[in-house]
Amino acid sequence: MTNKSTTHRLSVLVLLVIFAIAGCKKEETISAIPASAAVSSTPQSSDVVNAILAGQLSWTLTSTNVPSAALARITTAMNDACARYNAAYNWPARTLTVEYNTGVATADGSTNGNIRFGSTASYQGVRTAMHEIAHTYGVGLSSGWTANISGGQFIGANAVATLASFDGAGAVIYTGGGHFWPYGLNYDNEWSETNAARHIQLVVAMKADGM
Repeated sequence: MTNKSTTHRLSVLVLLVIFAIAGCKKEETISAIPASAAVSSTPQSSDVVNAILAGQLSWTLTSTNVPSAALARITTAMNDACARYNAAYNWPARTLTVEYNTGVATADGSTNGNIRFGSTASYQGVRTAMHEIAHTYGVGLSSGWTANISGGQFIGANAVATLASFDGAGAVIYTGGGHFWPYGLNYDNEWSETNAARHIQLVVAMKADGM
């Protein structure tokens, strides 16, 4: 009995040792996997898109002694507007010049890249800034704009196709007074995130049409 009992206990002990060794080996195998193996180094698609659509439109203020409140509004508006334009299209490097001019009733922009903001606070926001940037690219001002106007409509193929993708076949880009609509951001009641994005896409399309 004693020999059998002793042999049984030895057998159990040997099995426990084998299981313990096996368990240690398994833990060692798991811990040996590099932490980086669980994390992909491949850029996410959104990162790639953002890198591709990194436009180079910027701006600089050329006026001095601008009232602090107006300066804050104009700075915020231009930073926001340029960021939106740059996120939507790979604009070539260009630096707009921005003025504060109390002789300007609202705001205006010219194809030489100059934007003037007047003293009216309601015309110192991002909607106005985006609208004026469109003028600097030729909306209402360039010979290419005029060449694409017929019967009070902008008829460039790229712009018309872009508008159709928003509003359906047959949608029309109306023009007047150097402006366009829909999505021209001509008034504050036209503002929305969707309209802002579509505004830029139409400006891009108009540029492709030779504006």
